Amino acid sequence: MMEKEIRWGSVLGGAIAGAILGYLMRRKPAPLKVERKIDLNRYQGKWYEIAAIPTKFEKGCINATSEYSLEKDGTFRIVNECRVTESGNLKKSFGKAILKDAGTNSKFKVKFRGPFKRDYQILSVGNEYEYALAGDESRTRLWILSRKPVLSKNVVDQLIDKAKNEGFDIGKIVFIKHNHQNEPCY
Repeated sequence: MMEKEIRWGSVLGGAIAGAILGYLMRRKPAPLKVERKIDLNRYQGKWYEIAAIPTKFEKGCINATSEYSLEKDGTFRIVNECRVTESGNLKKSFGKAILKDAGTNSKFKVKFRGPFKRDYQILSVGNEYEYALAGDESRTRLWILSRKPVLSKNVVDQLIDKAKNEGFDIGKIVFIKHNHQNEPCY
C-alpha cells in the first residue's frame, strides 16, 4: 500500500515539474512592429472603438470608447466606456498606462484592476491621429480606434491587414456598433 502512494507522489511531482518547465520554456512571440514615434499629446483624447478582439469588458457592448488623458507624470489616465446591449447600462473602467519605451512612445503597461499589468502597443496611427491600431505582444488583444464613430472601409481593411501580418487572429475581430449613427462603422 505504501509503495503505491510513493509512486503517485513521484508521478505528481514529475507532472508538476514538467508543467513548470514547459511554462518557463514557452516561446515568447516576436516583437510587434510598433509606430516609430508617437506624440503623446496628440494621442490623448477620445477614441471610438471601431473593431476589436474583444476583452471581457467589451463583450456584449455597443458605443465603446476609450479616453486617454496625459498626466503630469507622463502616464495616461484611461477611461473605457460602453453600453451593455441587453440591459442598456453604461459600463465604465478606469486605468493607468505607464510608458515603457520613451524612444517610440508606442509601448505601455496598462493597469485596470488588481495587481496585473497588461501590455499595450501602438502599431499604427494616422498622419493626423484620426485613427490608430493598438494591440498586445501576445496577440490576444487588438483595437481599431477612430476619432469619429465611423472609419472608411479602406482604412479598416489596411489596419486589419497590418494586424494579420503581425500575427493577430483576425477571425476574432468584432465590429463595434455605435447606435447614434445610422451607418456602418466603416
